[in-house]
Amino acid sequence: MASFFSNYQFSPYTWVHVVAAVVGITVVFIIGRRGALLAARFLAFMELCVVEWTLASIFEVAATTVPLKLFWSQIAYLGTVGTPLFYFLFTVNYSQQNGSVKPRWIALLSVIPALTVAMAATNGLHHWLWMDITINPVNNIAVYEHGFWFWVHIGYAYIMVFTGFIMLCLAIFRFPSFYKSQTGMLLFGTALPIIANVLYVFDILPGFELTPLSFILSGLIIALGILRFRMFDLVPVARKKLVDIMGDGVIVINAEGRIVDLNPAMETIFGKTAEQIIGESADQVFAQWKDVKSSLKVKKEGRFETDKGEKNSKRFYDLYVSILHSPRMEYAGRIIVFREITRRRQMEIEREGLITELQETLDQVKTLSGLLPICSNCKKIRDDSGYWQDLEEYINKHSDATFTHGICPECAKKLYPEYNSGKDEA
Repeated sequence: MASFFSNYQFSPYTWVHVVAAVVGITVVFIIGRRGALLAARFLAFMELCVVEWTLASIFEVAATTVPLKLFWSQIAYLGTVGTPLFYFLFTVNYSQQNGSVKPRWIALLSVIPALTVAMAATNGLHHWLWMDITINPVNNIAVYEHGFWFWVHIGYAYIMVFTGFIMLCLAIFRFPSFYKSQTGMLLFGTALPIIANVLYVFDILPGFELTPLSFILSGLIIALGILRFRMFDLVPVARKKLVDIMGDGVIVINAEGRIVDLNPAMETIFGKTAEQIIGESADQVFAQWKDVKSSLKVKKEGRFETDKGEKNSKRFYDLYVSILHSPRMEYAGRIIVFREITRRRQMEIEREGLITELQETLDQVKTLSGLLPICSNCKKIRDDSGYWQDLEEYINKHSDATFTHGICPECAKKLYPEYNSGKDEA
C-alpha cells in the first residue's frame, strides 16, 4: 500500500475532486429517488459518468509519473464519453422536442463514444488521442498534446451538448410559465460545463481540467431544482394532449398523487392559477370533491358525475379519468377531464320537478272505481268506515261531481198526474 501511494502526490486540488465526487453520488441518489421518468434516468446515468470521470481524475492529478497519468486518463474516458451522450438523451426526453430517442438511434449515437474509448485504450499503438504527455514539475499537472481523434471526440461532445442546450431553450417558449423557472435552472447548469471545457480545450487554463467539477456543480444545481420545483414530477409529459382538448377542464396528476399540470379551463373551475395548484397534493386540492377524491384511490379509468357548490351556485361536471403509463408501461399518473353539464342537469332537475308536480296533482284527483256496497231499497252507500250515507252525499265526497236536481218523466206522472192526464189522452 505504501509503495502504491509513493507514486501519488495528493494536493488540495485533488481533495476538491473528492468532495465533488461525493456531491455527485448524492445527486445521483436524489435524482433516483425523485425521478421516475426516462429523462430522470438519463440524467442519473450522466451524473454517474461524471462521478466516474471525477474519481479517475483524482488519481490522474495525483499521479507523479507519465504512465500512471496516462492510465487514469484512459479510465476517465469511460465517463468522459458517456457524459455528453446521456446529457443529450436527457434533454430530448425532458423537452419532449421529438419524443423519446429510439434504441437504434441511441446505438448509432454511441458509435463515436465507443470508438473514443477504444482509441484511449490503444493510444500507445497510434497516438491518435494523445500525441505526447509532459508533467509540469512545479505543480505536477500533466499537459497533453492531443491527436486528431481528440478533436473528433470534442466535436461530437459539443454537438451533443449544444443540441441539448438549444432544445432546452426552445422548451422555455413551449412550456407553461411554471416550467420556465426549472428549465432556466437546467440552462444555467448546462452553461457551466461548456465554459469550463472551453477553458481547458483551448489552453486558457493549461492543465486544469475543470469540466468534471463543473458537471458536478451542474448536477447540484439540477438537484436543487428537483427539491425546489419537483422536476421530473412536474415535467409536462401530457402537455400536448392537454392543449388539444382545451375546451374542457383538464388536470394531470402524477404517480405520487401531485398535480403536475392543468389548463386554463381548469383554473377557472378552481378559481386559482396554475402556479397556486401545480405541485400540490391532489387529495388537498380535491378536499371538497368527495367523488373525485374517492376515484383517486384506484388506478382505474372511468366516467362519473360530480358537483361543486351549494344550491343556486351548484355546478355539475361529467368527469373522464384516463390512466397514463411510462415508456415501460409503468403507472405514471392520470388525466382527468372535466366537462361542465350544469345546464343539462338543471333541465333534468326541472323536468323531474314537473313530473313530480304532475304526479302529485293526479294523486289529488278524486275518482270512483271498484265495487260500491249500496242498499237495494233506500240506495244508501256504505263507506270505508262502515257508515251508510245517502248516495248524493257519498258521490259529492268522493268525486268532483255536483248534483243538479230535476224530475224524470216517469216520476212526474206519479207525483203530478193532474198535469200529465191530458198528455196521456192526446
